[in-house]
Amino acid sequence: MSVFATAILALQLTGAPVQDFTPVRVADSDIRGSVRALNQGDWATALHFSRAALDSGSRTSVRAAAHANACIALHQLGQTAEAAQACETALALAPNNAVLASNLSAVQTRMAGAPSAGAGN
Repeated sequence: MSVFATAILALQLTGAPVQDFTPVRVADSDIRGSVRALNQGDWATALHFSRAALDSGSRTSVRAAAHANACIALHQLGQTAEAAQACETALALAPNNAVLASNLSAVQTRMAGAPSAGAGN
């Protein structure tokens, strides 16, 4: 587990509120589409764009962003196990990214039924 993920987990254990999910932006048209859809609450479209980015993206930053944004969409669609896996994959691609660690922490906390700072994005 990265230092950032450990820090987020420590905050959770102390009862600090978990922030809402944060979409990840990179210079890629499919990622931009996923972020727009996430911001509009269109989870299925966000997931579509995230998957398209994975199909066409070869850069690690694009793949990490695609998994991160898919995590948010999957969670909102009620697919929590898949969401956690997507967040874990994103964090494995970019282990020092605090946003990715925070998103994973938010999924894990919500899966465990712990209180959070808000519902959704």
